[in-house]
Amino acid sequence: KRQPSRDGLVTASFGLHASFTLSDRTLRRAVEANQPLGAGFHVHVAEDRCDVEDCARLHHGASPVRRLLAMKVLNDRALAAHCVHVSPADMAALARHQVNVVYNPQSNCNNAVGVAPLLELVNHGVLVGLGSDGYTPRTWEEFKAACHVQKLHAHDPRVACPEAYAAALLNNREIARKIWGLEVGRIAPGARADLMLVEYYPPTPLHAGNLMGHVLFGIANAPVDTLVVNGRPILRDKHLQTVDEREVAEKASQRA
Repeated sequence: KRQPSRDGLVTASFGLHASFTLSDRTLRRAVEANQPLGAGFHVHVAEDRCDVEDCARLHHGASPVRRLLAMKVLNDRALAAHCVHVSPADMAALARHQVNVVYNPQSNCNNAVGVAPLLELVNHGVLVGLGSDGYTPRTWEEFKAACHVQKLHAHDPRVACPEAYAAALLNNREIARKIWGLEVGRIAPGARADLMLVEYYPPTPLHAGNLMGHVLFGIANAPVDTLVVNGRPILRDKHLQTVDEREVAEKASQRA
């Protein structure tokens, strides 16, 4: 159900895959099952060109975005992953229905599916966050990849400064608030006490005007010393506090 766990940090969504792997019957049953729960849907949208082509062939020319909107899957509680092959009309529809899009640059590179139109999505008013699709646990790496891939795709290093891509990183907190009701990503009264300390000694002055440059080229490469989640230390002096790393690694190796 939609209710979070006791600590308020764990809840659930319906995990779907991609439009071309989902029949209308499956989508109708999922939407029907969700009605008493009010949970959102997590679905891959237009990740590969074949998703768009198959959807148009099987669903009277509809795009994956149009189909999933018509089936009541996409709304303001949904996570639409990828959105690589979306048209301007799709972007306008995503914005109009307040769908949350998650950009996954390294996964898109790994699968050679293309480059999501990040800046166009933002300019259409779509709330775009940054994810990894399981490719890496380090969101910093995705932030760096987003900057580099978008510039390379545009054949123009001036296409945007790091601050433009930082919006996608910072939008994650707004998406978390919308879908799960969690106030995160801010040092403010009422927000979850989530803090990360990194070992970074800037060789040049650090100020508001160049912060994103330091994040992109310095902080992103720095070792994480301490991590606090909701006031609870998870990592301290570079060591996990909640599990025995060596024991977990040994068990994982045996299982494998």
